[in-house]
Amino acid sequence: MSVFRNVVSYLTDKQTKLFFIDAAGALLTACCLFLLTYFFENGDTAIVTGALCGVACCFFTYSFLCFLFIRNTSAFHLRVVAIMNSLYACTTFIFVAIAYDELSPFSLAYFPGEMVILFILARVEWSVAMASQESRPQMKAVVYDHYGSADVLQFTSIPRPVPRRNDVCIKVSATTVTAADWRLRKADPFLARLFNGIFRPGKIRVLGAELSGIVEETGEKVTRFKKGDAVFASCEMHFGAYAEYTCLPDNEFIAHKPANITFEEAAAVPLGGLTALRFLQKARLKKNDFVLVYGASGSVGTYAVQIAKSIGCRVTAVCSTDNIQLVRRLGADDVIDYKTSDFTRRQERYKLIFDAVGKTSKSAVRHMLEPGGKFLSVWGIPPAHPDDFSELKKLVEGNQLKPVIDRRYTFDQIREAHAYVESFRKKGNVIVTWRN
Repeated sequence: MSVFRNVVSYLTDKQTKLFFIDAAGALLTACCLFLLTYFFENGDTAIVTGALCGVACCFFTYSFLCFLFIRNTSAFHLRVVAIMNSLYACTTFIFVAIAYDELSPFSLAYFPGEMVILFILARVEWSVAMASQESRPQMKAVVYDHYGSADVLQFTSIPRPVPRRNDVCIKVSATTVTAADWRLRKADPFLARLFNGIFRPGKIRVLGAELSGIVEETGEKVTRFKKGDAVFASCEMHFGAYAEYTCLPDNEFIAHKPANITFEEAAAVPLGGLTALRFLQKARLKKNDFVLVYGASGSVGTYAVQIAKSIGCRVTAVCSTDNIQLVRRLGADDVIDYKTSDFTRRQERYKLIFDAVGKTSKSAVRHMLEPGGKFLSVWGIPPAHPDDFSELKKLVEGNQLKPVIDRRYTFDQIREAHAYVESFRKKGNVIVTWRN
């Protein structure tokens, strides 16, 4: 019976329906053209049929890839389908004209006929998608449909996500506003548009790169978590934490929340903590190594200072006047105020100079490195290891890593939170919660 229920669930899934609709439309139009050309003896049936089968295969492959890789079929998918349908119709029309060597009455009649079929197909797809969304429970979320300032963020209702077999559905307690969030919102740099849509957001409409919360539901293959578990997680490139619920794959980037920190603190750990940990691991630091952290009061910088101290390094922190006491409390052995001193004129030599804000360069600090020393910047890509998140959790549980929280906002203040983080004045992390 369980197998039968799984088959029924698979066949009634929204994406499965859209997949079969796409495939049926492609096969239907190919068959129609084959039958029509069969009855016109002066037409080259082989050329037309071969061309149509090729295009149909491309369309079928596209539908299958959407079915596999698009987690939540949306208007973005439907827009792409409409574009593919139009290209499909135009291509077949051209092949018909070539095959008959002229714009015969048949080829002229075929094009509008093809468009009628594809219009009906698109309407059916839209009806299936809308009916599926309307039948799903709704949740509150912050979405954005245009690139721009914080004003593009809208508080609205969207369908609640449904976990797949390897997913964990989390009721979000807290999240953060990070540079990744506001840069994707503004499409800054421009290359972000290649990832999320050239003209407007498509793949990701709900931001939020890290979170903490309570497990609401799990997929049938999830064994590490159960309903009611307190967790914290990195959303990676899925984003999605600016919502009441979000679904994440059960992988190494989700773990049970450490008992010695709050949900707000836990939400601030994954992104900044993982970034700092990975860069410092890359430097292969040892006890008594000299480390300089530039931008030590930011999210990544505060974690870098603490992780370096946990290794036993002597840490020099570079920050502004207002944050000197903060980085001293984190354990920095020496603090340089960049507003009153030029840190590049120091005589000390360092095993690692870590630019935690991406505002200096290797050429500016090369003379400060000891032989074999390294300069690393957050603009680089650190190596990732499967046990990074568990290592980060151990540091938190061992009280060697304490999240720094600058300000707290609620979701109805999300625009103010984004504007503040974008001003480059935050210390540590900015938290967003559903309640005060």
